[in-house]
Amino acid sequence: MNRETELLKLKNPLSGKIEEGMNMVSVDKAYSLIQAHCHSLESVNIPLEDSLGFVLSENIYSPLSLPPFPQSAMDGYAMRFSELRSHDSMDVIGEIAAGNTWKHPLKPGTAVRIFTGARVPDDADIVVEQERVDSKDKRIFIQKEGLAQGANIRKKASQIAEGELAMEKGEAIGPAAIGFLAAMGISSVSVFYKPEVAIVVSGDELQLAGSDLNDGNIYESNSLMLRAALEQTGFKVSYLSLVKDDDSEIENVFQKYIDKVDALILTGGISVGDYDLIRKKLESDQIQKIFYKVKQKPGKPLWFGLSGKTRIFALPGNPAAVLTCYYQYVFPALKKMSGSSELSLPSGEIPLIHDYSKKIGLAHFLKAFKNDAGVRILDGQESFKLQSYSKANCIVYIPEDKLNIVEGEKVKVYFLPIIH
Repeated sequence: MNRETELLKLKNPLSGKIEEGMNMVSVDKAYSLIQAHCHSLESVNIPLEDSLGFVLSENIYSPLSLPPFPQSAMDGYAMRFSELRSHDSMDVIGEIAAGNTWKHPLKPGTAVRIFTGARVPDDADIVVEQERVDSKDKRIFIQKEGLAQGANIRKKASQIAEGELAMEKGEAIGPAAIGFLAAMGISSVSVFYKPEVAIVVSGDELQLAGSDLNDGNIYESNSLMLRAALEQTGFKVSYLSLVKDDDSEIENVFQKYIDKVDALILTGGISVGDYDLIRKKLESDQIQKIFYKVKQKPGKPLWFGLSGKTRIFALPGNPAAVLTCYYQYVFPALKKMSGSSELSLPSGEIPLIHDYSKKIGLAHFLKAFKNDAGVRILDGQESFKLQSYSKANCIVYIPEDKLNIVEGEKVKVYFLPIIH
């Protein structure tokens, strides 16, 4: 404690709060510190069919052109465009189904029946769709108005040429990407490992659902909520422990997970009470503290640090604070560790449909609902209330130095993952 702080403490009964404010970090600082201490994991080669949700660890260049040949985009008739100037009808001299080829030249006045996806003959430069054609025996009569050279033909390499960059390192693999890569004949991809995650929930008062609730106890919900949030955002829980407020139990789970998992998420026990034993353990010499407490509401008592390969996120016990801290800090960290180039929840600037006021000093993360008219901050913002969170589809962020927002003013909004 420096001399200025000592004097403040002597002269001002609020000096404890002043000192606490001096030690807290801003929202932006907390985010940047976490990101600076999280790095992508090693890469592994896996089958393409198992790659959904993983992130590429290297660029992929196309081994072939797509389409690999001129391809019919319609069921119809392939012919030379120049023939249409002198012929109102054509003799049909053959048929090409998808997967087959036509190796004969097209003589004047002739066309070939062709189906979607089939290779267009080398000397054909138009496919006339069958809706423009009247057929009689093996002769077709064509409605020529509006036809253009190259119509209904997918040019070779019109999607991608051989050797071109198909996907970049850091891109996530979704269903469309799997289809795209498979179409190029790619059967395996190099991706970053996803982080192995452990959750530890602490508290003597916690009781599992399904039993009669004891007086003074509450049902435990954070582990189920966190597991669901992780799975919805593309991650899995490898380990889960529920512990009492007991030094030996807490020591055991730390020994079990530290330097063995990539991310350890703790909830509860990190404030300044006599039974906040998680924080006591976190302050031990073997664990490197990066910061403790953030200038935000909810979730001010957020602790982040590391030990060996394990990144430690100690979240408050109140469930709404837990979920907000997961979305704003833990989720982006896990994305960084997975090698992703897109880290945070999608966000935007949306008009607020009512006035809002707060005190200066803490940033607010507010459960909200966006519709066509704008965004509305929901009732029930207390950190222990999940009912409002269950109705929210976004989080409104109000910076710490912002006091008043008037109706119609735009605010930053983080969009929550969609429930399918």
